[in-house]
Amino acid sequence: MTRYLQSLLGILICFLIGLSGIKCVNMNSENSKSTANQKSDMNDQNKSLSVTNPNGIGFGEFSGEILPVFYVSDVIKSVTFYHEGLGFNFNHFWDYSKNEPVYEWIDDEPPVYAQMGAGAQKFALHLYRSDEELTTHSMIHYFGVQDVEAHYRNVQRQGIETSSLIDRPWMRMFSVRDPDGHRIFFFTRPSSWIY
Repeated sequence: MTRYLQSLLGILICFLIGLSGIKCVNMNSENSKSTANQKSDMNDQNKSLSVTNPNGIGFGEFSGEILPVFYVSDVIKSVTFYHEGLGFNFNHFWDYSKNEPVYEWIDDEPPVYAQMGAGAQKFALHLYRSDEELTTHSMIHYFGVQDVEAHYRNVQRQGIETSSLIDRPWMRMFSVRDPDGHRIFFFTRPSSWIY
């Protein structure tokens, strides 16, 4: 595409974005600041933010995978809690001496890492190495389920203490705390919710 067509397309896109109230900056302009030196344009009077490229700034494509890590005091106890108590898939432990995943832990030393599954997403349980890593109780984690009421009943049948079901316009949910104090929410969006 020629530079002229790129500029024309950029102006059209900025016009359409401008209709939604977002300020658009022409990154193709010779007078534009370089991406490395560019700072967020924060106006103290009206607290507006100029987003120059809402699709990222050229670091490469994200895969879409996010791997949250929960620091825990006992990986085996946490695997049992998440798998048997809450219904998550157990993917594997990681054997650092062999540098490979293992599906049964038989070593005398406790495992350091286990990967769990929540549908197509994954998360990790990692043995904490310092008190700072274990003090994560201000974080909360949300996991979507197909039927929150059925999941609520299943978790309660395992003898795990839960909150009551909570209704919000955007989701129905409940929460539990894991053995290390992490707050976990399970939710289902209303069928009318479009996302």
